[in-house]
Amino acid sequence: MKKIALLIISLAFINITLFANTPDISGQWLMTKAVFGENSDEVYQTLNFRDDGNAEMQGRVFGSWKADIGNNTFTIKSEMIKEFSTIWDITKFTDKELVLKSEKGTLFFTDYNQENIKKENMTSGLRGIWELNDKNDGSGKYYINFQEPDNFIIKYVDSGYTSTSRGAWIYNSKEKFVVIITSGHLLRGLNTVVSVTDSRLTLENKEMRLTGKRLEPKGNTRTRLDSDSRFCNPDSSTEQIGYDNFSWFDIEIRTSYLKNITELKYRRSVFMDEFNAFTTKELSARVNWNEDSISIDNVFRNLPKGEYTENNIFYPLEEPFIYYTIGIEEITVPAGTFKCMVIDTNSYSSGNKTRLYMIENRPGVYAKIINIEDKYDGELYTMFELESIEGNFISQSNKQVIGEWLLTEIISGGIINDTSINFEFINDGRLAVNQSGSNDFFNWKEIGKNIILDFGDGEQYFTISKLTDNELKLEGPELGYNFIKMNTSENSSEDSRLTAYWMLINTSDPYSLMHLTEDHSVFDIDGISRLPIEGNHSEMVGKWMYDSTGENLVFNTDEYEALCSGSFKVVKLNNELLVIGRESYRLVFTKIDPEKNIQNNTDSGLIGLWKITDRNGKINFYDFRDPLLFRKGSSKEEMPKKGLWFYNPENKNLFLGYMMNQLEGFSVISEISENSIIFENGLKAERVR
Repeated sequence: MKKIALLIISLAFINITLFANTPDISGQWLMTKAVFGENSDEVYQTLNFRDDGNAEMQGRVFGSWKADIGNNTFTIKSEMIKEFSTIWDITKFTDKELVLKSEKGTLFFTDYNQENIKKENMTSGLRGIWELNDKNDGSGKYYINFQEPDNFIIKYVDSGYTSTSRGAWIYNSKEKFVVIITSGHLLRGLNTVVSVTDSRLTLENKEMRLTGKRLEPKGNTRTRLDSDSRFCNPDSSTEQIGYDNFSWFDIEIRTSYLKNITELKYRRSVFMDEFNAFTTKELSARVNWNEDSISIDNVFRNLPKGEYTENNIFYPLEEPFIYYTIGIEEITVPAGTFKCMVIDTNSYSSGNKTRLYMIENRPGVYAKIINIEDKYDGELYTMFELESIEGNFISQSNKQVIGEWLLTEIISGGIINDTSINFEFINDGRLAVNQSGSNDFFNWKEIGKNIILDFGDGEQYFTISKLTDNELKLEGPELGYNFIKMNTSENSSEDSRLTAYWMLINTSDPYSLMHLTEDHSVFDIDGISRLPIEGNHSEMVGKWMYDSTGENLVFNTDEYEALCSGSFKVVKLNNELLVIGRESYRLVFTKIDPEKNIQNNTDSGLIGLWKITDRNGKINFYDFRDPLLFRKGSSKEEMPKKGLWFYNPENKNLFLGYMMNQLEGFSVISEISENSIIFENGLKAERVR
């Protein structure tokens, strides 16, 4: 005989004869069990005996009903479920329970009061999302979302297989069980709540025992990738790629690192829209080295595997046809915090968007990959995160030493030499030294209070003379190294005053601009020829940090390329001026505030076209009609020189500055009128109409 649970799954249209209703029995009931002969089936489905005489199951009419309380009979007519179609004796009927019996069998019901169900469910502690495991099913996971007031979703996930069921749930606080109302699932029916806390849950029934943890909604943690418009023009997509010294480009560096790796462990997280949470799985990629060739298992599902060649820097993935370089970003994954080159592509598959996080000092190892696939029923969001790197290397455990440091001083023969070289002490015993934008890899290890550095020409022993969270000093027989920790995650009290455009004004090559940003990036600007200022030739040259302990402004930049590099004492800092230096050496900067400068210039009376005759009789024309940028030339028609100008009403200084050495600097104005400007040095400018 077919089970009732199978019969109720597919209901069809049938002809129904309506009977008079009986309000005492009419309404919703929960059928808990149906017994036919020796077969007993735990049904756990809702039946609605409607006032109009129709009988419903799962929201669909399957027949009709009529009750005769005087004769204790209950008649059901149904062509769909013939086992129900007969005259039943009412053997028990209360407001909580109903039992029907006939020659066919026995049906058991309990009341289905939605208000009571809502109250019980609210106090259950079950509401929310749970990730559960069956001890008899090692690989599969169950995800259950107990929603308010009584809806639920359950999803089973195993390798290459998923299934989803929906239904209702009822909690019984007195008996400590939860009834799952659904079709075709092992959790259907009565489940004992063995234990439930804020973070853990154990459910048990005749078929299984599920134990697991609560998941927090994480839909807002997803990284949204930009549209495909960036990839329409291959030239514009790749024009920002300028990392020629990035370690992944050097196959020898890649091979020398990867040959010491035996395994890469990743966590794959797939977003489930209906749960607003991720399902996770641990993955293992074996790394093999044979005769200078590397092979890595491609565990990145739905992303194409590439060949290990000198030209394919993306291995173990295939090199995308078009990609867009976001830049360098520091991210944190389960394996740690890494500085990564971030690249976007849409080339791996039609409709896919992919973001790659390539660890700067671990060539060949991805810290994270995000892949978004367009599916017929929505998008599939998958994220791979590095959990650990296993290999044949000597791990270093001193967390104070491990990390990125800036070498600011080299002491040799008692003489202190200022420098700016980036060192990263890596926990696998490698030492990455970045100078002039190029990474070189060496080795280091710690023995007691000694640090041993090996730059390829033999081990050098150093004593740790000072080690704090911000400072490291190494003393050796011939050399000493002083480091500063580059920690830009903690803001200092001076950060807001330092974040600005600063113009160098006191050197033989002045009037170059430096932009210190809120995210501690340093941009050098050669000159200003258009607005906004950041629209000029601006190049990110590194990071900056204010060291409040020593009142130093620290630049992690290339000493040969950047305007400033290394550590400088902050001699003076106010709203107008920044003075930094080392011993007797000083660099003086004036703050450039575009909005303030434009307002002062507009109010100055200088807006317009002017003619100045110098002491040698040479005539020059100055165009101040733009409130921040000016032009200069020998005639009104030809003004090839462009630069920045601003007027300070407090000291009556007029500043004119071009690119690099084409300068005029500061001039003091004695008087400004409608038609003339009188300078303190005796020169006079006349307005040109």
